[in-house]
Amino acid sequence: MLVELTLNPEQIFNKHQDSLMNLLRAADVYALLKIDDLRGTDEEIKTAKEVIAKSGSSHLIHSKHFFLSKDEQNLFEKDEYVSGVCQHVVQSCYTAIENYLTNFFIIQLKLKLNDETMSEAILKNISFRSLDWIKKHYKTFLGINLASFNHNDISTYEESWFHPRDEWNGLTILSQVRNEIAHEGYCKSYSIHYPVDAYAVIHFIKRWVMFFDIKYGESRT
Repeated sequence: MLVELTLNPEQIFNKHQDSLMNLLRAADVYALLKIDDLRGTDEEIKTAKEVIAKSGSSHLIHSKHFFLSKDEQNLFEKDEYVSGVCQHVVQSCYTAIENYLTNFFIIQLKLKLNDETMSEAILKNISFRSLDWIKKHYKTFLGINLASFNHNDISTYEESWFHPRDEWNGLTILSQVRNEIAHEGYCKSYSIHYPVDAYAVIHFIKRWVMFFDIKYGESRT
C-alpha cells in the first residue's frame, strides 16, 4: 500500500529545505571561525554567534570574493570540512527536489485518474530511480514536459559554481553531482567549496518548486 501524505508535496519540500539550511549553517559558522584562524583575529566569531543565536546566516552564503582574498580562497578549497558539508548540501538538494517531484506526481496521477486501484497499479509498476524516468512519467501520464519548464525569476548566484543554461539543465547537473558524490564520495567535476556554492543550489530549487507548484499544482488542475 502507498503511504498517504499528511502534508502536500511543497510543504514536505519546505521541511527538507529548512533542514538543508540548518546543515549549511554548520558550514557557515565553521567558515567564519576558519577566517579568524587564518587571519589571527576574533572578528568573525561575533558574526558566528549571531548566526547561531538568530538561526540565520552570514554574508558568506552570498559571496566569497567580497570577503575572502585569493590566497584565503585557495586555503578554503583545501579545507575538507567546509567543502564536504557544502557538497553534501548540494547532494541533498537533488534528493529533496526528486522527492518533491515523486510526491507531486503521485498526487496528480490520483487526481487525474480518480481511481485508487488503477493509480496504485500504475505506481507499483513504474520507477522513479532516475531523473530521465521521472521526466518520462510526467510526460506520459500527466502531459507535463519537465524539460520545457522555466521561469524568469529562477536565478543563480554569479560567484557560485552553479550556472545551468536552463532549468532542466540545472536539475540534470544536480543529478550528475548527486551520483558522483554517491559513488565517489566527493564531487570532482565541479568546484563546490564555499557556503555560497551550496546556497546557490538551495535558492535555485526553492524557486523552481515554488513556481512549478504555482503553474501545475493542485489549485491549477
